[in-house]
Amino acid sequence: MSNSKITELLASYVPRLIQRRVVSDSRPIDAPVAEQLQAVLLFADISGFTMLTESLAERGLSGVEGVADLLNEYFGQLIEIIHEYGGDVVKFAGDAIIAVWPIEGNQPLDHETQRLWTVQTTECAQKIRAKLHNYKVEDVNLRLKIAVSTGSITYVHVGGVFNRWEFLITGRPLVELGIANGLAQAGDVLISPSSWDLIKDHCTGSLIEFKLKDGNRSGARLESLNMQSSIKRDDSLPDIPEEAEAFLKSYIPGAIIN
Repeated sequence: MSNSKITELLASYVPRLIQRRVVSDSRPIDAPVAEQLQAVLLFADISGFTMLTESLAERGLSGVEGVADLLNEYFGQLIEIIHEYGGDVVKFAGDAIIAVWPIEGNQPLDHETQRLWTVQTTECAQKIRAKLHNYKVEDVNLRLKIAVSTGSITYVHVGGVFNRWEFLITGRPLVELGIANGLAQAGDVLISPSSWDLIKDHCTGSLIEFKLKDGNRSGARLESLNMQSSIKRDDSLPDIPEEAEAFLKSYIPGAIIN
C-alpha cells in the first residue's frame, strides 16, 4: 500500500475536525490545544444492544461475529445518514454517538445562520428516528432516543503520553445533551433550550423543562418540523498530506493500528 493510501485510510478513522487541522498543519502537536467553535450537536443513544449481545454470545464464536456484523450494519446506516446531512461523528460512547455540525458562513454568530444549521440537524434526527428506531434484529427491537443542542463548544486535544492524543469536546451544548438524555424516552427527539429558541417557530412539540445552572428553560419533545433544511452538504474530502501519518496515528488506538 502506498504512503498516500495509508494516510487516507488513517484519516477515515478520525473526525473531520481533526482532518481539517491536519490539512492546516500536519506536524504532530506537542502540547494540549483548545479551540472554540459554534456548532449544532446531535446525541443518539441506542438501547437493546446489551440484550442482543448476551443472546448472541451464547452461540460462541459465531455469535460474537454476528454481534460485530450487526454493529457494523446498524452504526453504518446511522453514520451514513449523519454524513448525508453534513454532520461529523466525533465520539462513540458505548451504545451512543455524538455528531457535530460546525456552523459555517461569513457570520458564524448570526441568529439566522444558527437557525438554518439547527434545522439541518433536526431534520437529520427525524430521518434517523424514522429509519432506525424500533429496528428489529433477531428477536430484539433496537430503540433510539435523540437530542439536539446548539451553541459554542470547545474542542481540545489532550494527552501526549506515549505519543497518544485524545480529541474531546466540552461546553454548554454538551450539558444540555446530558440533561436531554435523562429526560428522553425511547423514540423521542428532544430539542434542548438552545436549539428550541432558534427553531420553535418552525416546529410543533410538547414543552419540557430543562433545569440548568442559570435557571430553568424550556426545550421540547419534537412532534414535527415544518421547514426543510436548505444547506447543501459538502461531500469533498480534505486533501490529507502524506506527512500527516504520524499525526493521525496518535489519535487511533493501538489495536486498530496493528
